[in-house]
Amino acid sequence: MARQSDRAGGVGEAIPLRRHRSSLEGVIYPAPQRLAPEKHVEAIKVFDRLIQHFEPLQASNKDYKPMTLLRLMKEEVSSEDEFLVLFFNHIEHGELEVTEASLSKTLARLHSFQEWTSEERDALNQSLANFASYLVDNFFLPLKSLAAKTPQPTPASLSRLDLSGSAIGTPQRVSNLRKSCLTRDRHRCVVTRKFDIREAEMRYKIDGENVKDDDGKPLVEEAENTAYLEVAHIIPHSLMSHSDIEGESKLVRHSSIPIAFEPVQNQPPHTYKIDYVNSNRRFRTHALPVTRTLYVTPDRNIDPPSAQLLDLHRAIGRILHLSGAGERIDKFIRDMEDMEGGEVCSNGSTRIDDYVRYKLTAELHQMSVF
Repeated sequence: MARQSDRAGGVGEAIPLRRHRSSLEGVIYPAPQRLAPEKHVEAIKVFDRLIQHFEPLQASNKDYKPMTLLRLMKEEVSSEDEFLVLFFNHIEHGELEVTEASLSKTLARLHSFQEWTSEERDALNQSLANFASYLVDNFFLPLKSLAAKTPQPTPASLSRLDLSGSAIGTPQRVSNLRKSCLTRDRHRCVVTRKFDIREAEMRYKIDGENVKDDDGKPLVEEAENTAYLEVAHIIPHSLMSHSDIEGESKLVRHSSIPIAFEPVQNQPPHTYKIDYVNSNRRFRTHALPVTRTLYVTPDRNIDPPSAQLLDLHRAIGRILHLSGAGERIDKFIRDMEDMEGGEVCSNGSTRIDDYVRYKLTAELHQMSVF
Protein backbone atom coordinates (compact mmCIF):
# COMPACT_ATOMS: atom_id res chain seq x y z
CA MET A 1 0.00 0.00 0.00
CA ALA A 2 2.93 2.26 0.59
CA ARG A 3 4.81 3.75 -2.30
CA GLN A 4 8.17 5.46 -2.40
CA SER A 5 9.55 7.89 -4.93
CA ASP A 6 10.92 6.61 -8.20
CA ARG A 7 14.27 8.13 -7.21
CA ALA A 8 15.97 6.97 -4.03
CA GLY A 9 17.69 9.57 -1.87
CA GLY A 10 21.15 9.28 -0.33
CA VAL A 11 21.97 7.81 3.04
CA GLY A 12 20.04 9.64 5.73
CA GLU A 13 18.18 11.67 3.10
CA ALA A 14 14.40 11.49 2.98
CA ILE A 15 13.02 10.30 -0.33
CA PRO A 16 10.84 13.04 -1.86
CA LEU A 17 7.16 12.20 -1.58
CA ARG A 18 5.31 11.70 -4.84
CA ARG A 19 1.56 11.34 -4.63
CA HIS A 20 0.07 8.14 -6.00
CA ARG A 21 -2.99 9.28 -7.93
CA SER A 22 -5.71 6.93 -9.08
CA SER A 23 -9.33 7.12 -10.11
CA LEU A 24 -12.08 4.96 -11.52
CA GLU A 25 -12.82 7.40 -14.32
CA GLY A 26 -13.76 5.43 -17.39
CA VAL A 27 -14.30 2.14 -15.58
CA ILE A 28 -18.08 2.07 -15.56
CA TYR A 29 -19.00 5.23 -17.39
CA PRO A 30 -17.71 7.20 -20.39
CA ALA A 31 -15.49 10.29 -20.39
CA PRO A 32 -16.63 13.01 -17.94
CA GLN A 33 -19.79 14.84 -18.92
CA ARG A 34 -21.63 17.60 -17.13
CA LEU A 35 -25.35 18.15 -17.47
CA ALA A 36 -26.92 21.56 -17.31
CA PRO A 37 -28.30 22.15 -13.79
CA GLU A 38 -31.92 21.92 -14.88
CA LYS A 39 -31.22 18.73 -16.85
CA HIS A 40 -29.46 17.22 -13.83
CA VAL A 41 -32.49 17.90 -11.63
CA GLU A 42 -34.83 16.41 -14.24
CA ALA A 43 -32.70 13.29 -14.63
CA ILE A 44 -32.58 12.77 -10.85
CA LYS A 45 -36.36 13.05 -10.59
CA VAL A 46 -36.98 10.54 -13.38
CA PHE A 47 -34.40 8.11 -11.97
CA ASP A 48 -35.92 8.31 -8.49
CA ARG A 49 -39.43 7.73 -9.85
CA LEU A 50 -38.27 4.65 -11.77
CA ILE A 51 -36.56 3.14 -8.73
CA GLN A 52 -39.44 3.99 -6.39
CA HIS A 53 -41.80 2.21 -8.78
CA PHE A 54 -39.77 -0.89 -9.65
CA GLU A 55 -37.75 -1.57 -6.49
CA PRO A 56 -40.78 -2.75 -4.44
CA LEU A 57 -41.69 -5.09 -7.31
CA GLN A 58 -38.49 -7.13 -6.99
CA ALA A 59 -39.15 -10.77 -6.20
CA SER A 60 -39.13 -11.05 -2.40
CA ASN A 61 -37.85 -14.63 -2.57
CA LYS A 62 -34.65 -13.71 -4.40
CA ASP A 63 -31.48 -12.62 -2.65
CA TYR A 64 -30.23 -10.51 -5.56
CA LYS A 65 -31.95 -7.13 -5.92
CA PRO A 66 -30.96 -5.31 -9.14
CA MET A 67 -33.11 -2.21 -8.49
CA THR A 68 -31.58 -1.85 -5.04
CA LEU A 69 -28.15 -2.04 -6.65
CA LEU A 70 -29.05 0.82 -9.00
CA ARG A 71 -30.39 2.97 -6.15
CA LEU A 72 -27.27 2.41 -4.07
CA MET A 73 -25.03 3.16 -7.04
CA LYS A 74 -26.68 6.53 -7.52
CA GLU A 75 -26.34 7.27 -3.81
CA GLU A 76 -22.65 6.42 -3.73
CA VAL A 77 -21.17 7.66 -7.03
CA SER A 78 -19.24 10.90 -6.84
CA SER A 79 -20.09 11.85 -10.44
CA GLU A 80 -23.86 11.64 -10.70
CA ASP A 81 -24.02 13.18 -14.16
CA GLU A 82 -21.85 10.51 -15.76
CA PHE A 83 -23.80 7.74 -14.03
CA LEU A 84 -27.16 9.20 -15.04
CA VAL A 85 -26.10 9.66 -18.67
CA LEU A 86 -24.91 6.06 -18.87
CA PHE A 87 -28.02 4.79 -17.07
CA PHE A 88 -30.57 6.50 -19.31
CA ASN A 89 -28.58 5.85 -22.46
CA HIS A 90 -28.17 2.17 -21.63
CA ILE A 91 -31.81 1.45 -20.88
CA GLU A 92 -32.98 3.40 -23.91
CA HIS A 93 -30.39 2.63 -26.56
CA GLY A 94 -27.77 0.20 -25.26
CA GLU A 95 -24.96 2.47 -26.43
CA LEU A 96 -22.07 4.09 -24.56
CA GLU A 97 -22.27 7.61 -25.93
CA VAL A 98 -25.16 10.03 -25.78
CA THR A 99 -25.72 13.71 -26.44
CA GLU A 100 -27.82 15.90 -24.19
CA ALA A 101 -30.35 16.25 -26.99
CA SER A 102 -31.06 12.51 -27.09
CA LEU A 103 -31.04 12.42 -23.29
CA SER A 104 -33.76 15.06 -23.35
CA LYS A 105 -35.87 12.85 -25.58
CA THR A 106 -35.29 9.87 -23.31
CA LEU A 107 -36.33 11.81 -20.20
CA ALA A 108 -39.40 13.20 -21.94
CA ARG A 109 -40.47 9.70 -22.94
CA LEU A 110 -39.92 8.25 -19.47
CA HIS A 111 -41.90 10.95 -17.70
CA SER A 112 -45.11 9.09 -18.55
CA PHE A 113 -43.88 5.51 -18.02
CA GLN A 114 -46.59 4.80 -15.44
CA GLU A 115 -49.18 5.35 -18.18
CA TRP A 116 -47.58 2.75 -20.45
CA THR A 117 -49.07 -0.66 -21.07
CA SER A 118 -48.07 -3.46 -18.73
CA GLU A 119 -45.97 -5.00 -21.52
CA GLU A 120 -44.08 -1.72 -22.00
CA ARG A 121 -43.47 -1.36 -18.26
CA ASP A 122 -42.25 -4.95 -18.09
CA ALA A 123 -39.80 -4.21 -20.90
CA LEU A 124 -38.62 -1.10 -19.06
CA ASN A 125 -38.21 -3.11 -15.87
CA GLN A 126 -36.08 -5.61 -17.80
CA SER A 127 -33.99 -2.76 -19.23
CA LEU A 128 -33.20 -1.57 -15.71
CA ALA A 129 -32.30 -5.11 -14.66
CA ASN A 130 -30.06 -5.42 -17.73
CA PHE A 131 -28.22 -2.25 -16.76
CA ALA A 132 -27.65 -3.65 -13.27
CA SER A 133 -26.26 -6.80 -14.91
CA TYR A 134 -24.00 -4.61 -17.05
CA LEU A 135 -22.54 -3.03 -13.89
CA VAL A 136 -22.12 -6.42 -12.24
CA ASP A 137 -20.45 -8.04 -15.27
CA ASN A 138 -18.18 -5.14 -16.20
CA PHE A 139 -17.21 -3.71 -12.82
CA PHE A 140 -18.19 -5.68 -9.73
CA LEU A 141 -17.36 -9.15 -11.09
CA PRO A 142 -13.84 -8.19 -12.27
CA LEU A 143 -13.30 -6.32 -9.00
CA LYS A 144 -14.19 -9.28 -6.79
CA SER A 145 -12.37 -11.82 -8.94
CA LEU A 146 -9.19 -9.73 -8.77
CA ALA A 147 -9.48 -8.61 -5.16
CA ALA A 148 -7.83 -11.73 -3.78
CA LYS A 149 -5.14 -11.89 -6.45
CA THR A 150 -2.57 -9.36 -5.25
CA PRO A 151 0.68 -10.31 -7.03
CA GLN A 152 3.15 -12.13 -4.79
CA PRO A 153 6.63 -10.75 -4.13
CA THR A 154 10.05 -12.13 -4.88
CA PRO A 155 11.93 -13.53 -1.88
CA ALA A 156 13.05 -10.89 0.61
CA SER A 157 16.70 -11.79 0.03
CA LEU A 158 16.39 -10.58 -3.56
CA SER A 159 14.61 -7.36 -2.70
CA ARG A 160 16.32 -4.03 -3.14
CA LEU A 161 14.69 -0.62 -3.42
CA ASP A 162 14.64 0.22 -7.13
CA LEU A 163 11.50 1.75 -8.58
CA SER A 164 13.17 2.93 -11.76
CA GLY A 165 11.32 2.66 -15.02
CA SER A 166 12.98 -0.67 -15.77
CA ALA A 167 11.55 -2.13 -12.57
CA ILE A 168 7.94 -1.16 -13.23
CA GLY A 169 5.80 -4.19 -14.04
CA THR A 170 8.33 -6.68 -12.63
CA PRO A 171 8.16 -9.00 -9.63
CA GLN A 172 10.97 -6.90 -8.16
CA ARG A 173 8.69 -3.87 -8.05
CA VAL A 174 5.98 -5.90 -6.33
CA SER A 175 8.54 -6.95 -3.73
CA ASN A 176 9.63 -3.34 -3.23
CA LEU A 177 6.04 -2.19 -2.78
CA ARG A 178 5.45 -4.94 -0.25
CA LYS A 179 8.50 -3.87 1.73
CA SER A 180 7.37 -0.25 1.68
CA CYS A 181 3.89 -1.16 2.89
CA LEU A 182 5.23 -3.32 5.69
CA THR A 183 7.64 -0.58 6.73
CA ARG A 184 4.91 2.03 6.83
CA ASP A 185 2.46 -0.23 8.66
CA ARG A 186 5.19 -1.32 11.11
CA HIS A 187 4.92 -4.94 9.98
CA ARG A 188 1.44 -5.18 11.49
CA CYS A 189 -1.99 -5.92 10.06
CA VAL A 190 -3.97 -2.69 9.87
CA VAL A 191 -7.04 -4.45 11.30
CA THR A 192 -5.81 -6.87 13.97
CA ARG A 193 -2.39 -5.30 14.65
CA LYS A 194 -0.84 -8.79 14.49
CA PHE A 195 2.88 -8.75 13.68
CA ASP A 196 4.22 -10.32 10.47
CA ILE A 197 5.50 -13.79 11.35
CA ARG A 198 8.16 -13.77 8.60
CA GLU A 199 9.69 -10.57 9.93
CA ALA A 200 9.46 -11.81 13.52
CA GLU A 201 11.32 -15.01 12.65
CA MET A 202 14.09 -13.14 10.81
CA ARG A 203 14.57 -10.78 13.75
CA TYR A 204 14.56 -13.68 16.19
CA LYS A 205 17.43 -15.35 14.35
CA ILE A 206 19.48 -12.20 14.90
CA ASP A 207 18.35 -10.98 18.33
CA GLY A 208 17.06 -14.14 20.00
CA GLU A 209 14.90 -13.55 23.08
CA ASN A 210 15.63 -9.81 22.87
CA VAL A 211 13.73 -9.50 19.59
CA LYS A 212 11.67 -6.29 19.37
CA ASP A 213 8.98 -4.81 17.13
CA ASP A 214 9.26 -1.58 15.14
CA ASP A 215 8.43 0.47 18.25
CA GLY A 216 11.14 -1.20 20.31
CA LYS A 217 8.74 -3.34 22.35
CA PRO A 218 9.45 -7.04 23.10
CA LEU A 219 8.07 -9.40 20.46
CA VAL A 220 8.42 -12.63 22.43
CA GLU A 221 5.25 -11.74 24.34
CA GLU A 222 3.38 -11.85 21.00
CA ALA A 223 4.90 -15.13 19.84
CA GLU A 224 1.49 -16.81 19.62
CA ASN A 225 -0.26 -13.79 18.17
CA THR A 226 1.50 -13.32 14.82
CA ALA A 227 0.19 -13.85 11.28
CA TYR A 228 1.32 -14.22 7.69
CA LEU A 229 0.69 -10.77 6.27
CA GLU A 230 0.20 -9.80 2.65
CA VAL A 231 -0.12 -6.47 0.91
CA ALA A 232 -3.63 -6.03 -0.47
CA HIS A 233 -4.97 -3.53 -2.97
CA ILE A 234 -7.76 -1.40 -1.54
CA ILE A 235 -9.14 -1.44 -5.10
CA PRO A 236 -7.56 -3.81 -7.67
CA HIS A 237 -4.85 -1.89 -9.51
CA SER A 238 -6.01 -2.90 -12.98
CA LEU A 239 -9.41 -1.24 -12.44
CA MET A 240 -7.85 2.18 -11.89
CA SER A 241 -6.35 4.86 -14.06
CA HIS A 242 -3.99 7.45 -12.61
CA SER A 243 -5.44 10.92 -12.16
CA ASP A 244 -6.89 12.52 -9.07
CA ILE A 245 -6.90 10.24 -6.01
CA GLU A 246 -4.19 10.95 -3.46
CA GLY A 247 -2.55 8.41 -1.19
CA GLU A 248 -1.47 4.81 -1.58
CA SER A 249 -3.74 2.13 -3.00
CA LYS A 250 -2.47 -0.75 -0.83
CA LEU A 251 -2.45 -1.79 2.82
CA VAL A 252 -1.20 -4.70 4.93
CA ARG A 253 -3.72 -7.35 5.96
CA HIS A 254 -3.65 -11.04 6.85
CA SER A 255 -7.04 -12.08 5.48
CA SER A 256 -9.63 -11.08 2.89
CA ILE A 257 -12.51 -10.57 5.30
CA PRO A 258 -15.15 -8.16 3.91
CA ILE A 259 -14.56 -5.06 6.01
CA ALA A 260 -15.14 -1.34 5.64
CA PHE A 261 -13.12 1.66 6.82
CA GLU A 262 -15.22 4.60 8.02
CA PRO A 263 -13.35 7.80 8.96
CA VAL A 264 -13.78 8.95 12.57
CA GLN A 265 -14.27 12.67 13.11
CA ASN A 266 -12.38 14.72 15.72
CA GLN A 267 -9.58 12.15 15.86
CA PRO A 268 -6.00 12.16 14.54
CA PRO A 269 -5.66 11.97 10.74
CA HIS A 270 -6.18 8.54 9.17
CA THR A 271 -8.32 7.27 12.06
CA TYR A 272 -11.03 4.80 11.02
CA LYS A 273 -13.75 2.68 12.51
CA ILE A 274 -13.16 -0.77 11.00
CA ASP A 275 -16.13 -3.13 10.87
CA TYR A 276 -17.59 -5.93 8.80
CA VAL A 277 -19.50 -4.74 5.75
CA ASN A 278 -22.36 -6.77 7.20
CA SER A 279 -22.19 -5.45 10.75
CA ASN A 280 -24.89 -7.93 11.83
CA ARG A 281 -23.09 -11.08 10.68
CA ARG A 282 -23.48 -13.91 13.19
CA PHE A 283 -20.15 -15.69 12.78
CA ARG A 284 -16.95 -13.67 13.06
CA THR A 285 -13.25 -14.31 12.65
CA HIS A 286 -12.31 -10.99 14.25
CA ALA A 287 -13.65 -8.93 17.13
CA LEU A 288 -14.98 -5.95 15.22
CA PRO A 289 -15.67 -3.07 15.19
CA VAL A 290 -12.39 -1.52 16.25
CA THR A 291 -11.02 1.99 15.87
CA ARG A 292 -7.53 2.27 14.39
CA THR A 293 -5.25 5.16 13.52
CA LEU A 294 -3.30 4.00 10.49
CA TYR A 295 0.45 4.39 10.67
CA VAL A 296 2.48 6.88 8.65
CA THR A 297 6.26 7.13 8.40
CA PRO A 298 7.85 9.98 10.39
CA ASP A 299 9.39 11.60 7.30
CA ARG A 300 6.23 11.00 5.22
CA ASN A 301 8.30 9.44 2.42
CA ILE A 302 5.68 6.70 2.05
CA ASP A 303 2.12 7.68 1.27
CA PRO A 304 -0.59 6.84 3.81
CA PRO A 305 -3.53 4.79 2.56
CA SER A 306 -5.77 6.74 0.21
CA ALA A 307 -8.79 8.03 2.13
CA GLN A 308 -10.67 8.28 -1.16
CA LEU A 309 -10.02 4.66 -2.10
CA LEU A 310 -10.94 3.48 1.39
CA ASP A 311 -14.23 5.35 1.04
CA LEU A 312 -14.76 3.82 -2.39
CA HIS A 313 -14.04 0.39 -0.91
CA ARG A 314 -16.66 1.05 1.80
CA ALA A 315 -19.23 2.16 -0.79
CA ILE A 316 -18.65 -0.89 -2.98
CA GLY A 317 -18.99 -3.21 0.00
CA ARG A 318 -22.26 -1.55 0.99
CA ILE A 319 -23.67 -1.85 -2.53
CA LEU A 320 -22.71 -5.50 -2.91
CA HIS A 321 -24.04 -6.45 0.53
CA LEU A 322 -27.39 -4.65 0.51
CA SER A 323 -28.23 -5.59 -3.09
CA GLY A 324 -27.20 -9.22 -2.67
CA ALA A 325 -24.91 -8.90 -5.69
CA GLY A 326 -21.86 -9.83 -3.61
CA GLU A 327 -23.13 -13.31 -2.77
CA ARG A 328 -24.36 -13.76 -6.34
CA ILE A 329 -20.90 -12.92 -7.69
CA ASP A 330 -19.18 -15.14 -5.12
CA LYS A 331 -21.33 -18.09 -6.18
CA PHE A 332 -20.59 -17.41 -9.85
CA ILE A 333 -16.84 -17.31 -9.17
CA ARG A 334 -17.04 -20.57 -7.19
CA ASP A 335 -18.95 -22.20 -10.05
CA MET A 336 -16.34 -21.06 -12.56
CA GLU A 337 -13.47 -22.25 -10.37
CA ASP A 338 -15.17 -25.63 -9.99
CA MET A 339 -14.98 -25.94 -13.77
CA GLU A 340 -11.17 -25.64 -13.69
CA GLY A 341 -9.88 -28.94 -14.99
CA GLY A 342 -13.38 -30.36 -15.15
CA GLU A 343 -14.98 -32.22 -18.00
CA VAL A 344 -17.57 -30.82 -20.37
CA CYS A 345 -20.95 -32.45 -19.78
CA SER A 346 -22.32 -34.31 -22.79
CA ASN A 347 -25.83 -33.01 -22.12
CA GLY A 348 -24.72 -29.44 -22.81
CA SER A 349 -25.29 -28.23 -19.25
CA THR A 350 -21.70 -27.00 -18.81
CA ARG A 351 -21.63 -23.18 -18.80
CA ILE A 352 -18.92 -22.86 -21.45
CA ASP A 353 -19.90 -19.33 -22.48
CA ASP A 354 -19.82 -18.09 -18.88
CA TYR A 355 -16.49 -19.79 -18.25
CA VAL A 356 -14.80 -18.37 -21.35
CA ARG A 357 -16.10 -14.87 -20.59
CA TYR A 358 -14.94 -15.13 -16.98
CA LYS A 359 -11.44 -16.28 -17.92
CA LEU A 360 -11.03 -13.65 -20.63
CA THR A 361 -12.14 -10.89 -18.29
CA ALA A 362 -9.70 -12.04 -15.60
CA GLU A 363 -6.82 -12.28 -18.08
CA LEU A 364 -7.45 -8.83 -19.56
CA HIS A 365 -7.53 -7.19 -16.14
CA GLN A 366 -4.53 -9.15 -14.84
CA MET A 367 -2.45 -7.95 -17.80
CA SER A 368 -2.66 -4.37 -16.53
CA VAL A 369 -1.78 -5.05 -12.87
CA PHE A 370 1.40 -3.06 -12.13
